[in-house]
Amino acid sequence: FQTYDAEKLEPPGERREMMQSLQLSRKAHRIIKKDADLLGIEFISTPFDVDSLKFLVEEIGVKTLKIASGNLDNKALISAAADFECRVILSTGMATISEVRHALLLRFFQEESTLYSHSKGVCLLHCTSAYPTPLEDVNLKAMVAMGADLTKPVGLSDHTQSLVIPAAAVAMGAVVIEKHLTLDRNMDGPDHQASLEPDEFAEMVRNIREVEKALGDGVKVPRECEAATMKVIEERKAWRER
Repeated sequence: FQTYDAEKLEPPGERREMMQSLQLSRKAHRIIKKDADLLGIEFISTPFDVDSLKFLVEEIGVKTLKIASGNLDNKALISAAADFECRVILSTGMATISEVRHALLLRFFQEESTLYSHSKGVCLLHCTSAYPTPLEDVNLKAMVAMGADLTKPVGLSDHTQSLVIPAAAVAMGAVVIEKHLTLDRNMDGPDHQASLEPDEFAEMVRNIREVEKALGDGVKVPRECEAATMKVIEERKAWRER
């Protein structure tokens, strides 16, 4: 979800009016959080200002915050998240690797030496901020490179219309997947064309679960399911060497 005050987020004009029409009320947040708790789903939202962040942590009780790509350089917001010691999912659309590195320093900006010792709760989301994103602009290899360079867990904020890209990201090491969900892609609004409908979303999750199951433990040894084939090979070997 997204938590914001449209008047703080946008200058006067059509964009502010649109964001006001989409703004979740404080009451709606509480209802959604209660339903999420009943379903055993962690409620996570993206605050766009410090007051919204404080509301999420102090009144709603969120444990994980997502920082949007557009706030990657927002020192006040990232520092507030650090003050509350929340887990942070940091989206990195439109950013260079040096800008992402600087954002990690902002989270614990007092001393550079604290970068890795105190920011273990940060997951970096690779993201292409285009809605929808063309497949050739996803650049999954950049996700892998970012994680290796900054020694942080990584994920993908995926704005393609693909049901396969998130599973591919998981195969490449993603531990978090963000995907927009809509009831109808033809609805009015800025994100619907880059969102999945419920049946598509369910298929995407199935794809991810299949990949997770297939990844295994990385140890190259015979599997139990190979026993019957191994028996045949041993019998052939014995016959060949008689």
